[in-house]
Amino acid sequence: MDGDVEILTRIYDRFNARDMDAVLTVLADDVAWANGMDGGHVHGREAVRAYWTRQWAMSVRTSSL
Repeated sequence: MDGDVEILTRIYDRFNARDMDAVLTVLADDVAWANGMDGGHVHGREAVRAYWTRQWAMSVRTSSL
C-alpha cells in the first residue's frame, strides 16, 4: 500500500509540474480521461495529451488576466 501511495504522489507531482510526458508514460494506452471542459471523456494517451495541452493553455491565459 505504501508503494501505491508513493507512486500516486509522484504522478501528482509530475502532473502539477505539467510534466505531461512523465504522466502519460504511466497511463494505459486506452486511458479514458474525464473531459471537464466539454463533458464526456477523451480516450487514449494522445487524446489526453491534446486535452491537457488545450486545458493548460487556457489556464495560462486566465491566470495572466
